[in-house]
Amino acid sequence: MGRRIHPPQTHPAQQAFSEAFDGARDRIIRKGIARRDVTAFVAQRLGVSRRTLYRWRDGVTSAPPDAVSTLRTMGDAR
Repeated sequence: MGRRIHPPQTHPAQQAFSEAFDGARDRIIRKGIARRDVTAFVAQRLGVSRRTLYRWRDGVTSAPPDAVSTLRTMGDAR
């Protein structure tokens, strides 16, 4: 009898942030910013460090709701 391993549960707020981050990343890349510079660009626009951005994305800490709404509109107009 093996131990049953449950898949990690994703919190809805963390999932919303990850989806918004992925969408913003794709839109920004289409605008012409290099893929390697996107994280720094997003962090600068949100006024946080890249480390904080990664912590939000990975669900270590929760992102504020205004960060998610900013990400959803980021890259649309420039």
